Amino acid sequence: MRQEDRDKLISAVYTATLAADDLDEILETFDGVIFGNPPLDQTNAPVHSLPDTDDGNASLDLAFAPKLLDHLARARTIQLRMGRKKNDTPDLQKLLDATPNPAIICDQTEAILAGNQLAKTDKNCLPGTLSAFCTHTASLERARRFMVRNTQGDVLIEPGYLNPQASINTCVLVKKIDTDSDIGSGDQFFFTIIDLGFDPEKSNVFQNIYDMTDTETKIAVLLASGRQIPEIAKSRKTSIATIRTHIKRIKKKTNARDIAAIVRLLCGVSAGILVSSQFSQSTTTSDETSNLPRSEHQIILRDGRKMVYLEQGNPNGHPVMLLHNMPYGSVLPTAAIWAAKRMNLRFICPYRPGIGESDPLPNLSGNALLNSVAADMYELLDELKIAKANLLGVVIGSVYALRFARLYPKRVSGLFAVTRAPIWRDEWLSQVPRRQRLIMRITKHVPQLLPLITRTLVMLYDDDKAEELTRSLCQEGEAEMLALENPETMNLLVEGNRLGLKQGAAAFRQDCFLTITDFTEEARQSKHKFHILHGASDGIVKVEQSKAFADEVPGTHLEMVEGAGHFLIYSHWERVLKAIKNSQKDK
Repeated sequence: MRQEDRDKLISAVYTATLAADDLDEILETFDGVIFGNPPLDQTNAPVHSLPDTDDGNASLDLAFAPKLLDHLARARTIQLRMGRKKNDTPDLQKLLDATPNPAIICDQTEAILAGNQLAKTDKNCLPGTLSAFCTHTASLERARRFMVRNTQGDVLIEPGYLNPQASINTCVLVKKIDTDSDIGSGDQFFFTIIDLGFDPEKSNVFQNIYDMTDTETKIAVLLASGRQIPEIAKSRKTSIATIRTHIKRIKKKTNARDIAAIVRLLCGVSAGILVSSQFSQSTTTSDETSNLPRSEHQIILRDGRKMVYLEQGNPNGHPVMLLHNMPYGSVLPTAAIWAAKRMNLRFICPYRPGIGESDPLPNLSGNALLNSVAADMYELLDELKIAKANLLGVVIGSVYALRFARLYPKRVSGLFAVTRAPIWRDEWLSQVPRRQRLIMRITKHVPQLLPLITRTLVMLYDDDKAEELTRSLCQEGEAEMLALENPETMNLLVEGNRLGLKQGAAAFRQDCFLTITDFTEEARQSKHKFHILHGASDGIVKVEQSKAFADEVPGTHLEMVEGAGHFLIYSHWERVLKAIKNSQKDK
């Protein structure tokens, strides 16, 4: 290696240690110096110093002479001594700043403790009291009654306004905040106004949750928009009797007693989209926002470790063990959770060791790690008194699902994978987007560098650069970038990764080695065969990989999802739930 390149590499190592803001430049240096790749913005690529096949014959021993390895070790020591950055911005202030409408936090005396910029007056200061912030009498009284009732984890979502002159269609949202918050002390409440524009996204969510027809959904939206039955009949060129018949069907499907209840439900769906994307576990001890059927629990395993798991959907429904990706993929979209409840599906997602609040297994990797996680899953099923469950692996989660199915076939009723089959061929590296390819090559050829790179990713999340990083990692995939335009999808990815990296990147690194390991032989030995759902437009894991798995493992069923990319679990969740539900009918 030339001295110039060696100096660049050493500089990049220490830059990654101290200044994660320059991640793209750092990665370009590693990719160029170690693997001979040109910068991303150069279209005419020179010949790589390592072939895309990565057949294992290439060696980087000469590039990583002892002095360079010494620098890596020193940089890693610096990282560990520095620890993780403490963010100076309180979590609740982040929530306020992310809310797209005027929002405040007040205590039970109605004193305003904090607010976002939209809540400020013309003099650029926050109102002193709740009554100064919300001057609409009826809305203020409803909020006061709710605050006096003081129900932990409850939420108020009612049609209402901030001031008497308001003409736009809005609803009031008030949520009690955990008393152990970072702003003030005592009982506190989040208060905001939700615009009820009822765009297609919100309408579709409502329609999917309650299995509405297009006509029923449109009539419900018109009712929530303040239209009277005669007006609706006239605008739709039909009779009042026909509209009343549709309303009866809506009430039956939603279990609503009257039109007012229908309006509150639709308001709740609209507000719930905001709430599910803004409230994280750091701001509330329970996950009952808008009565969303989602809750977090924990058990103590036989070896004394704590395992945290998430439940979503119908708590008495058919069990589905959801195995997350590295590290996102545990929380389903709001509409999917409601649909799971309606479809009698109970999603149980155990957080793997070192993810979220689950205790780590720092000294295990490969088969030992897979076997231990499978044993944890077995113990969880026993704890929940579940004899059998469907297994649903999201991306790398498919590997964990396969290992459990092979070790404990009698506890499995079906085996599903989303976006990735448990297969790998080195020649596929040329298909992998640039950033992901670099991580995989480092994992295989220079594992000493992996802790440094993954720690830099953690630093970016700590610096609130998660969205920027997510887009950077997906920039080569058209379907992926389109999926990220959905705010809920972006939030689920960001918050999922943030939770996954809460204890650091050790668990992420454990999974990195699994991505470049082939499990087709194990899949052939397994009694249970995969039903794989793969996006036809996946720009990160090409569908050809799942096709190759289906060719090599007889009995595999591959379902191509047109229009879907790598984030199929978020963008096309209906197909996933339908596949699981249909598998029950076939048995």
